[in-house]
Amino acid sequence: MVGVTFYNDITNTRRNPVQVIPLQPPDRLDWLISQILNHRVSAGGDPREMVFHGITQAIDQAGFRSDRLKMLIVIGDDGDKSDENDPQHPQENQIVGQLIRNYTTPISFVAIQVYPQEKLTTRPPVMAFWEQMNTISQFYNSQLKHSEMNISSFIPAIVYNVRQANEVVILILEAFQSLVHQQEELHKQITELQLGNFSAVREDSCGSSHLSVFLRSHSWYFYRS
Repeated sequence: MVGVTFYNDITNTRRNPVQVIPLQPPDRLDWLISQILNHRVSAGGDPREMVFHGITQAIDQAGFRSDRLKMLIVIGDDGDKSDENDPQHPQENQIVGQLIRNYTTPISFVAIQVYPQEKLTTRPPVMAFWEQMNTISQFYNSQLKHSEMNISSFIPAIVYNVRQANEVVILILEAFQSLVHQQEELHKQITELQLGNFSAVREDSCGSSHLSVFLRSHSWYFYRS
């Protein structure tokens, strides 16, 4: 199942900067694609966007279920309006909490920045996105490592930087394949458990083998502005 969330910014003519399309079954993918292609894009008024608000709304409204495997893919260029240099990182910590602790199995996290890497330092809003997504990724992986869950069964958070649309497509497909691999591993563990191989019992072995992918997209990248 796939869902899409568009995020932008609050302006004089747009009071709600986030539009969430909840998870859709496979037979609704054509409709979902049409929604993406027909999405109206507009500028936010300033470089930074309400990225974190979009992420939290996506998690809350996607329709994720505890017994499903889940993935959130963030695609963007400029960072959130918050201060990426705040040593407490309150919003990044809040998002990590939602990703890991809101469900029986964590929501896998992938961020893709679409901007030339050699130019990151020339635009502070772009560098902010890179730093903020990496902070979330580092906190996510650290919390998984120190949790009681068997982290070998879960996909570590990762942040990419790309320049071209075809690179984004490749990364999304690779992320999807990693989720499929996770599903297969859980199937294997459940099968071994059912066959009486109790050495295969692990703390996450009760995880569901259902596959649920949530693609969160930033309208800047997917659609013409």
